[in-house]
Amino acid sequence: MAITPRLVAKYRIPGIRHALPDRGRFDRSGPIPRLLLKEPDALRVYELGEDIELLAEFPRPTPQGSSVNDWAAPDLSFAVFQDETSYTAVHRDGSRMWRQSFGAWTASRWGHVGFAMAGPYRETQVLLRLPSGTVGKSLFAALDTAGNVLASVVDKSGMWG
Repeated sequence: MAITPRLVAKYRIPGIRHALPDRGRFDRSGPIPRLLLKEPDALRVYELGEDIELLAEFPRPTPQGSSVNDWAAPDLSFAVFQDETSYTAVHRDGSRMWRQSFGAWTASRWGHVGFAMAGPYRETQVLLRLPSGTVGKSLFAALDTAGNVLASVVDKSGMWG
């Protein structure tokens, strides 16, 4: 059985040119796909429906700062930026919500942010991968949107180290 690809949609994305592998990624987790673009000044989130629509823009915590990775919360109320030394969460207006440092460890080994809806009121929680202080082990922490650690666990298997 042959599989024949077909073009479903075509979008004109401002300023993208050939930068997608370095600056952008698709988020297919919702009912309508999204495109997250890392710009020098902000993270921009576009919805790829019948047409492309800018849904949210999150200014970088440090203007013209570089980042290793960027993540937007599913409800687009905030974004988490990872640089070489920490994770920083910011609101759409650029105000800082919290910062979680890697300590003396390098950023290249960490870089994992996830989001969950938990609690009786289905609040957004942020799941971070951090250094545990033990070689070959990662610490996974669940934070509320204020940056308070709600729970943490060390990866004892070493699978994530």
